[in-house]
Amino acid sequence: MNVKHIASTCLLGCTTLLIAATATLAKPGDPTNAVFKSRGTIENARFKGVGDASLVLAFANNNGSLGLTNAGRFSIEYIGNVQKNFEGKVQLRVSKFRSSEKGFRTVPASGTCNIETSDGTRVIRSICTVQGSQIDHGRSAFTIK
Repeated sequence: MNVKHIASTCLLGCTTLLIAATATLAKPGDPTNAVFKSRGTIENARFKGVGDASLVLAFANNNGSLGLTNAGRFSIEYIGNVQKNFEGKVQLRVSKFRSSEKGFRTVPASGTCNIETSDGTRVIRSICTVQGSQIDHGRSAFTIK
């Protein structure tokens, strides 16, 4: 199963995009990964409403991704290198971006996601600001319900 198939399947009915399946990260069951998930409010240029956040940190290669999904409506993913991960504060230097709006093609990006986590399992809030010639969601915010 490839990433495009996983993302398409999620848009048709699941509540959380399987971000850990991306080529840039280790396998979902890899014990060196940390996975944080929450339901809350997503706000960006194309969507405002309820959705899911999924943060995967791959400690083996210091990569991470933040996915924001509303099943049936849209899905976006910010992918990059973990710059900071201390006391529930994660900073991701974004180098790649993909979205359902762009057919899940991975495109170059430049920017930052600042993410707050809690209890080792939840995303509390995030704010991502990225730029790139093919970016359709340059700024996205998430807040847990």
